[in-house]
Amino acid sequence: MSNPVWPSSLPGPLVDAVSYSPQSNVIRSQFPGGGKARRRSTRAYEDVVFQLVLSRAGVQVLQDFACITCADVLPFLWVEFRDPAKATAVYAFRARPIFSPLGTGRLWRADVQLELRTPFNGMFPITNELGDQLATDTDEGMTT
Repeated sequence: MSNPVWPSSLPGPLVDAVSYSPQSNVIRSQFPGGGKARRRSTRAYEDVVFQLVLSRAGVQVLQDFACITCADVLPFLWVEFRDPAKATAVYAFRARPIFSPLGTGRLWRADVQLELRTPFNGMFPITNELGDQLATDTDEGMTT
């Protein structure tokens, strides 16, 4: 079974209300002779927290997507907003969205907490503020 896709009827997150933070990936152990630290896994997931402004219908779509389609924990596909190419990424809900009315209640703010399971890496061309590539060769770029 393939992963469901984020509903296209829902808007993207508010730009100034998005944060990415890596999950802890270190295990620390204390012994009588000293301590030891090691990685938990080869890569850690990231927590993504953001807000959406939704209509009442949008609230129902998001609630149904989180609770019914994803059963609160199943992964789904959406875009990686930090990627200039907007590549597809795998996410999962960390908690059900929290909804609060904005003003008269016609619009709602949804506080969403996701787990980003796809690493953000690749090669991106170096461009100026107009989007023109600065490199002279097509294979020059910034790698992560």
